[in-house]
Amino acid sequence: MTGKIILMLLVFGMLCGLLFAATDLANPMTNGAEARRDNIETDYLAQKNGIDLEQYRILKEAETQAELKRLDDEAQHRQQLYAQELQFSRVWSGLKLELLRFSGYVLCLSLLAISIGVGVRIARQPNLARARAEIEKRAAIAKARGREEERRLLLTQLGEIRAGQIKTPAPSNGRQGAKRPSLPVAQPVKAD
Repeated sequence: MTGKIILMLLVFGMLCGLLFAATDLANPMTNGAEARRDNIETDYLAQKNGIDLEQYRILKEAETQAELKRLDDEAQHRQQLYAQELQFSRVWSGLKLELLRFSGYVLCLSLLAISIGVGVRIARQPNLARARAEIEKRAAIAKARGREEERRLLLTQLGEIRAGQIKTPAPSNGRQGAKRPSLPVAQPVKAD
C-alpha cells in the first residue's frame, strides 16, 4: 500500500510537471500556436526595426548634413575673420611703416636744420682760437713797438748826453733838485 501511494504520487507529480512545463506532450496545439505567434512577433519586430533603422539612418544622415553645413558655415566665418585680421594687420603694418618713414624724414630734416644752424653760427662767430692768437699777436707787436720806441728814446737821450746837449743833473743831496729822467723798465712778456 505504501508502495502504491508512492507510485501514485510519482505519476501525479510527473503529470503536474508535464503540465507546468508546457511541453508538447500535454498540449500539442498550444506549442504550434505559440511558435506561429513568436514568428509573427519576430517578423513584426524585424519590420519595425527595419523601419526604425531606415529612419535612424535618415535621421543620422540629416544630422550629418546639418553638422557638415554648420562646420562649413563656421569654416567660412573663420576664414572671413582671418581675412579681416590679415587685412587689418597689413594696413597696420603699412601705417607703422609710413610713420617710421615719416619719423625718419623728420629726424633727417631736423638734423639738417641743426647742422645748418650750427654752421651759420660758427661762420658768424670768429674762431676763438684764431681771435685769441690775433689778440696775442697784436699785444706782442704793441709791446715790441713800445720797447723799440723806448730803445730809440734811450738811444736818442744817450746820443744827446754824449753830444753834451743835455746837462746831466747834478747829484742831489736832497736840497735842491731836479729829478733824473726815469728810464722805463721793460716788463717780462707773459706766455699764455
